[in-house]
Amino acid sequence: MKKKSSKGKFRTILIIAILVLIITDLILVVLFKGSSSGVWSVGTGSDKNAPSNEQGTNGWYYLYSEETNKKGKLDTDKMKDCVWSTKGSCWFFYEVAGSYMPEEFASEGYDPQKESNWWLFDTEGHMNNAAKTDFSSALAWEAPSRGTYSITVKYEGGTDSYEWDGKTYYHSAKDGGDGLYVSVATDQKVLKREFCRLVTKKDPELSQGKISASVDLEKGDRIYLTVDPGKSSTGDALTHQTTITLEKGGFDLSINNNVALLLLGILAVLIGFVISFISKSQ
Repeated sequence: MKKKSSKGKFRTILIIAILVLIITDLILVVLFKGSSSGVWSVGTGSDKNAPSNEQGTNGWYYLYSEETNKKGKLDTDKMKDCVWSTKGSCWFFYEVAGSYMPEEFASEGYDPQKESNWWLFDTEGHMNNAAKTDFSSALAWEAPSRGTYSITVKYEGGTDSYEWDGKTYYHSAKDGGDGLYVSVATDQKVLKREFCRLVTKKDPELSQGKISASVDLEKGDRIYLTVDPGKSSTGDALTHQTTITLEKGGFDLSINNNVALLLLGILAVLIGFVISFISKSQ
């Protein structure tokens, strides 16, 4: 029998090596599916994997709660899904495109002017809870895979002043002005929280700050950015720049386990074939 030439052997090994590299790459894609970019952000001006007017886009969910005045320690089990609407708030008289809100704000016949409703919870970093009916708001993000995630929130908020006919007006405790709490939490605990003050003539600037936290999450676990209006949501407003980053991990074996095992099996067979082929060639 005629032996293969060295050139033929090299070509065979090269083809098998290329197949090994391709399958290895496919395995990595399967294992890291859903977390390839590793960054999700809202309100930054150059958002990555941002939310949209459809719940669940890139893992983002817009929620509200009837629970208030808990100093930012809200029960996530009591939160409900908001709906996207192009009506239901006085902001829409100023050409705001749309907002997530409690369903009752978007109901037929609801009059935002009568209800003093300045609620605004959009995909650009606004969480304004001001309305006659007090609700807390929560922006939730759901982890696509197991890993360690960091969250950074730059915020500006509190019970704000307002302009009317060229004059600035300030809320007070008499009309419900009491500030708000902004928090970062999981379903189990509050990671960080800050109080944003009532703006006054003597102290006319909104509270500003940054919240940073790191947390280990399983696939499907959530991180929450919440605004608790306190006893009253009068004048409450918050803008935020939120960035979530995958720091470590990112494997998603729960859904892709069978596919990954199949590819690993094929890879093992090819590697075994290469070793056997080289041994026989020597």
